[in-house]
Amino acid sequence: MTDFLDSAQQLQPQQNGQSPASPQRPEEGLEQTFPIVDPSYIEKDIPSDVMQAIHSCLMDGEPVFVIFQLHSNFVFHLESGKNERVPIWTVVTGTRLLLLALASDGQIHKDVYDQNTVFTYQNGFSRDAIIIADKSLSAGVWEGKRWLLKEAVTLFPLPEYEKYLYLAERYLKKNEKESALPLLHRSLESVPTLKAYLLVLSILSQQNKQQEALQLLREALEFADAVSLLDELHLLFPDCPKLSLYLAAACEELQNWDVCISIYQGLLQKTPDFDLYFLKLGEMYNAKQDYAAAIDAYQQFITLRVGSDKFKRGEFFYWEMEELQWFSADPDLAKVYFDLGVIYEYELDDLQQAASLYLTLIRHAPFYIDAYKHLWLVFQQLCSSSSEAAFAKPPLHIQTFLQIYKLLAPQTYLSTMTPEHAHCIAEMTGHRLPSLSTTLPIGYHRLRDADRKHLIHPSEQEYIRRAQKWLTSLVVSDQDAEGIEEYCEQVTESNFPDLFHTIENMADFLDISPPKCFISRGRIGMSVRNQEHPFIFIGSDHLNTENSQYFPPDELTFAIAAQAEHIKSNHLLITGTELWKSLETASFDGFLLALQCLPAGSFLGKITQHFARTGLKKMYSITKTSHLQKVLDFFTRSEAESEPKSPTPEDSEKGELSKSKKPPQPDTLLKEHIVEFARHAVYTSDRTGLLACNHIGAACSVIFKLAGEARESIEHLSTEGLFRALEQQDKRGNFLYVEYARRFSELIKFALSEEYNRLHANTVILGDKSSEFSSIPVGELSAYHLLENKLQLLEHSVQHELLTHEEFIRKQKKLLEQAGILQNGKQELIEKLYQAFLDGILTLEELHTKLFHVLKAQQGTAHNEYKSEKNL
Repeated sequence: MTDFLDSAQQLQPQQNGQSPASPQRPEEGLEQTFPIVDPSYIEKDIPSDVMQAIHSCLMDGEPVFVIFQLHSNFVFHLESGKNERVPIWTVVTGTRLLLLALASDGQIHKDVYDQNTVFTYQNGFSRDAIIIADKSLSAGVWEGKRWLLKEAVTLFPLPEYEKYLYLAERYLKKNEKESALPLLHRSLESVPTLKAYLLVLSILSQQNKQQEALQLLREALEFADAVSLLDELHLLFPDCPKLSLYLAAACEELQNWDVCISIYQGLLQKTPDFDLYFLKLGEMYNAKQDYAAAIDAYQQFITLRVGSDKFKRGEFFYWEMEELQWFSADPDLAKVYFDLGVIYEYELDDLQQAASLYLTLIRHAPFYIDAYKHLWLVFQQLCSSSSEAAFAKPPLHIQTFLQIYKLLAPQTYLSTMTPEHAHCIAEMTGHRLPSLSTTLPIGYHRLRDADRKHLIHPSEQEYIRRAQKWLTSLVVSDQDAEGIEEYCEQVTESNFPDLFHTIENMADFLDISPPKCFISRGRIGMSVRNQEHPFIFIGSDHLNTENSQYFPPDELTFAIAAQAEHIKSNHLLITGTELWKSLETASFDGFLLALQCLPAGSFLGKITQHFARTGLKKMYSITKTSHLQKVLDFFTRSEAESEPKSPTPEDSEKGELSKSKKPPQPDTLLKEHIVEFARHAVYTSDRTGLLACNHIGAACSVIFKLAGEARESIEHLSTEGLFRALEQQDKRGNFLYVEYARRFSELIKFALSEEYNRLHANTVILGDKSSEFSSIPVGELSAYHLLENKLQLLEHSVQHELLTHEEFIRKQKKLLEQAGILQNGKQELIEKLYQAFLDGILTLEELHTKLFHVLKAQQGTAHNEYKSEKNL
């Protein structure tokens, strides 16, 4: 048979460019098995016999990128002696160019060209043509086919993996990511390239498929080094920081700190005020053990974060209960404070700075238990060292700090002060165990105006200022006391002398007239009523020593002081009056629901059964008919609605003990200000109560005893701690005490503050103030006990993912080396233990057990040496 190209050139093209045989549709299912890369590059309505012929000419696994029919023909000589002219089909595969013709009797003729062949496109006046190896074939003049011809010429010389890339990029330009993604994957399967990896990464990042993106980068970093990948990323995506962050995360997994640092430094050049870049930069320097650079980066983060408007508005604060250690705090800021504290404590041996940072941390994140552990250990070391004079009067009330530590997690507290530690300290220093039992003040200095400014929660005045215009329109009523004396017994010096004197003391402390107090028989709860002539309600169960809800003297002091603060600060104007005057549009259930969200509300219905059924409903009826206020409806009606809307039964079950993960939010700005003021009014009253009773455990107990359903949590509070109580959930997994977590966090922050320390010194008179500080169990710690405590703290930190395994081992090795353990023939054994832990052979608990078994061999020797030195 003659040469294919020569024969084709001798023929004139047919007018229709088709063979005499009528075209047929491809057989059903053939297109699914045919190795076509992109159907849009395949000419439509290809006869099925042509498709089968092309398929038979392909090698195994050979992909087809382009198929189209030329406007040229090939001549077959049939057995019948006739000549048959048929169209030529062009096929571009991954590495070859096929020119194929099919006769009606099944004959196939093909020419195959490799990628060294010259294949070009020629645009003429009368026709388009392709030139293959210096020979020209007519391609027709149809515009619809011209682009396909040009694409074939462009694709043919490209390697197979680049063909996939070329097609993928065309789709990406049209923002058709789903069509581009499989092409990129096939390119990577053919020949992995940085460009393909990064294009896939770009698509995955836009789809927020983080885990898939990180896995892709792990594969890319096995293929190429991180520096090359970063350089290519900057070329392809110079203005896409998100991709740089993905690469930084992947490099962090591989501990390629230098590339991570380079990435974050480059990002900071473009956005120098983005605080999170400084945070990550600090973490990378910390991991690289460049502590000076880490400290500088962390300080830059702190400055930017704390100074930002978002931080001041509380937008970074965490309000979920799943991770209680972050609750009511900025997790990023807390992590930075902790990292800095560990650097100063373990790496730079600057205990003073470490203590300052740990204190700052717990003031910001009051539930961060690891910080309490570290601060307590550092405090003991400072007090037993030459730095005692500088730290003898720390900027916090240390007795209150220990109360909080023990309240939050009693078991953790005891783990840092075991009987063995206590015996050792007592033997060496003569200091006794801490007495954290309640010590009621024997008297108080009257609060001065300057001190009172520090007592009031800073947000309280801000919220009342915002709602001031509305508050001035309220009408204050004197009718709240109607019927009280008829049903309730009034407190006098003769019938309840202790309660009577407590009220007088708190009134004198706050410089107010002593309010009347009424007892509700057989009930629990406490509240203040009546704006003009305030009086206090208290349930008789709180005064019965045989009742589980009994208030001991310290708890009673807290409760009375808190209610007296409501009177002193005129909280009733907002926490009581508007509820009786402005909720006439709500249903009665909604009325009670709104009461429950305010300080006095959850207890008013519990005073007596008679008052609850008649008194409240009477008040409710008065407000319904008086129409004095129609301004506010907290949760049952939006201001935008024209008709009142009753709460659902599910809503009616909610109150101060909200079981939702987030507290219900008011639907207008005014309502938000009112509710927030009511909340912060409670915070202020809690502050006053704590200052008066001198014990946060008593404050916590009162709050739970007044909480109705929360009473059961008191039974295990002393053994399991506040953490366990706040972590309780219902059967559906909803947290029970979200609002209380907010309340306790605010109270703890205040108790740890310099303001509380100063107020305590100025106002509280203790019976034996000189012995308060000396009762703290501080003193010289033996080398063994100090080492044991520090090793345990590092173990807790790695358990809570505050340290990586590598950081954990590095810091433990340094401690062992400083203690001389690695110089006593134990180094090889300890190295094997650490390696077994890194290899997954030993768990963290098993490592701890075996390591402390080695250390205990040193304990007896060290203790005997100390005794000998003491005797000498």
